[in-house]
Amino acid sequence: MYERHFGIAGPPFQLSPDPFFYFDSTPHRETIDAMRKAFVGELPFVVLSGEIGAGKTTVLHTWCAEVESSGIAVGHIANTQLDADELMASICHAFGIPMGPGSGDERDGEMLGLLRALRERGALLVIDEAQNLDQGALRRLVALADMADEEGVRIRICLAGQPELRAFMENPALQDLQARVQHSCHLGPLDAEQTRQYIEHRLTKVGWDGAPSFDATAFDEIHRLTGGIPRRVNVLGNRLMLSQFLNGTARIDARAVIATAHALHAEIGEEAFIHAPSMAAKRWQRNVPFERGTVLVVASGRSDHIKAVPLLRAMSGRRDLPPVRLVSVSDGGVWRRNRDLHGFIGLGQEPLELVDDAGASLDEIESAFERLIDSGLPGAAVVFDGNETTRRCARAARDFDVPIVHVGADAQSADECDDPPSARAAIARLADLRFNSQPSDAAASALLRGAFRQDAAFFGVGNILIDAVHLALQFAELTSPRDGPVLSPSECLGGPRGYGVIALKQMPAESRAACRHDIVPLLRDLSRDLPLVWPMRRSTMLAMRDSGLARSLAGDRIACIEELGHAGFIRLVRDATCVLTDSLDVMEEAAALDVPCLSLGARHEGQGEEGDWVSALHVGNSVARATRALWEILFNVADPPALPALWDGHAAPRIAAHLAHWLAVSVSVRSG
Repeated sequence: MYERHFGIAGPPFQLSPDPFFYFDSTPHRETIDAMRKAFVGELPFVVLSGEIGAGKTTVLHTWCAEVESSGIAVGHIANTQLDADELMASICHAFGIPMGPGSGDERDGEMLGLLRALRERGALLVIDEAQNLDQGALRRLVALADMADEEGVRIRICLAGQPELRAFMENPALQDLQARVQHSCHLGPLDAEQTRQYIEHRLTKVGWDGAPSFDATAFDEIHRLTGGIPRRVNVLGNRLMLSQFLNGTARIDARAVIATAHALHAEIGEEAFIHAPSMAAKRWQRNVPFERGTVLVVASGRSDHIKAVPLLRAMSGRRDLPPVRLVSVSDGGVWRRNRDLHGFIGLGQEPLELVDDAGASLDEIESAFERLIDSGLPGAAVVFDGNETTRRCARAARDFDVPIVHVGADAQSADECDDPPSARAAIARLADLRFNSQPSDAAASALLRGAFRQDAAFFGVGNILIDAVHLALQFAELTSPRDGPVLSPSECLGGPRGYGVIALKQMPAESRAACRHDIVPLLRDLSRDLPLVWPMRRSTMLAMRDSGLARSLAGDRIACIEELGHAGFIRLVRDATCVLTDSLDVMEEAAALDVPCLSLGARHEGQGEEGDWVSALHVGNSVARATRALWEILFNVADPPALPALWDGHAAPRIAAHLAHWLAVSVSVRSG
């Protein structure tokens, strides 16, 4: 409709994939270059993932056209809601070879006939939406690839799909498939500059001579509103061209982009085509926030922020290490609550806050971290322990070939020890360098169980959380508690038995579960024998008040106080009679302070049958077990268990020393 008005040969922003409009951006070029090498390597599988509309189909069409022009047979399967036998039938159909009814050995015989028919040409099989395949179908694909290898047939199988495909491919049950993957590529969104180049590229392909014109602010708004996803850019770009034609104007500025986007939202719906990403995801590409080669230390919660403190201190004190910056992925309030401690040890630099919104989704966090990495080319990314947020950041670093350093890679809970699907084990498999809290022989045992990458370096260095406890104690000895009453009511501080500390994992305040109704009966019962102090976030306190729980606790000897900084918390625990917790980290902190625990949650790995070194009595939510355990603590003084030898408060310097040597060797290898 508008082509003649603007003097162009055709619509530049059509949605259907067309190799004619292939845009050679850096991520697209790197992806298609990897695809072109598929027949050079020996392994049969190639994996391509990306957001819907990121350009996977265009890349595949371009690659398939090149492969077919070289004489190789190309088959494509779009429907993946198939079982193993149906998939094999679809493969034969894709290559134009009929396949009769049957299963098992009959199917294998027909697949052998297919492979022999393709022996002279070789074959490329593209399976779209591969994240929907079941494990039986994937195992049959592995068998097909092995059969092709035995028959001397060059076949490559490309599994393409949405971002979920990456997580799907990490399933430990698919180890046979993982071992046969030659390349794994991910197409992410375009950055702001690439979005501008993409728009101008498509316009130029149809003869654009500058009409309509685009302001620089227009390109910025298009990128913000589309998230850099090419399909969304096409939708918005097409509507912009049409609206300019209908309005009789030939200049597109930010105001026109926003007005058109709003009209699309009202007409089509936000999720149908265009999605304005949360501004919580910072646009790092505008201002590079760190020097090239900087080591990024990623902190995704209270534990990570606490462990980062001694590591940042140790790394900053070494001249043989590159600059180091903390990246606060979520809950930056933890860092702010400990500013006095940071000032005490000389950490004045504020962290890079990845998101502004504590409720940001995992996808938003991963995308923001990808943009941060892309903006400054860090030398390495350090991640702690194992949770889903940290795993996402590690995966993003792997996609950009940034070396991953995993601190706390060995299992912390008893359940994790033999759980390959756990987030900690998934990060360990991605890591290039691992630091474990136990000596290297324990790490080697885990390595033999197949939990870690075989080519990654690993060192037993001790527990960095114990370093943080030592720093907090030093600070506590030299400073006095903050002004005003820390504890209320005052009777919780008195009495011959002292007091206990409640340290429960904080839950989202929006949920009634934040109040921990499930554990309150147990706490009430124990408070009859020992006054309890419960530090908690202000949001949790408000949730308790709104639910009426705070009012019902008023008659019990349970003092609810506002969450403390780490030094204040360690001071509180140090002087306590015992700790009641469902946090494995708090169990370790209490062990370092020689304070017994009642474990209300997971069982710590250090609570084995023999050689216990975490003095936590596992009671779950049983009132009877908890009461017996508390009486054991109050009336039977036992010798404290010995901590592991490396838990001496010097783990961070050991990590910094190993890291300096490892980075120097890695840089030498990569440059050589």
